[in-house]
Amino acid sequence: MKLYLIAFAFLIVFASGACNKPPVPRPDSEQKDSTPIDQPSVYLGSWEYTSIKLTNGSVLLSSNEVGTFTGTGSDIIGEVEITDDPQRYSTEVEFTADLNLVIFQQSTQQSVPVPQNTSVGDWEEKNSKLVLMPDDESDIEIISSTEDKIVFKGNFNQKLTFGQFTFDANSDVEFTIEKL
Repeated sequence: MKLYLIAFAFLIVFASGACNKPPVPRPDSEQKDSTPIDQPSVYLGSWEYTSIKLTNGSVLLSSNEVGTFTGTGSDIIGEVEITDDPQRYSTEVEFTADLNLVIFQQSTQQSVPVPQNTSVGDWEEKNSKLVLMPDDESDIEIISSTEDKIVFKGNFNQKLTFGQFTFDANSDVEFTIEKL
């Protein structure tokens, strides 16, 4: 009889384990989705030029370097628009270049109005950083980019007139734009 009780107890334990139902599937709305939801880029929208710095400037006369300069931008008027679908940017900026020049070993300062410059092109994000690709294939290097401030580098090329001489002024230019 003991043997029957042990076998009966074993049968009950075994049968109760075998009758466990599989988990009930949850509706899709309750399941966690492991795919990240596409968020709009933090770079979309309108940006305003807030700072312009000119560095590594050279002054040329008939392709010969005759001086150097640095400078800043004042009276800055400009905006960058970054759109999605298509991923394009457009920019317009004009300013006054306040230059500290050394020409023929003489120091001088000059303010030069820089007429409106425009640029358009494609953009993308790589590793959470902004990349600008101008249609004219000029070089634009992004130095830093956050959701509210972008600093990028380009080239400055301008004609300077002193008396009867016209010089070519070329430098690196660093632009800072901030989100409107």
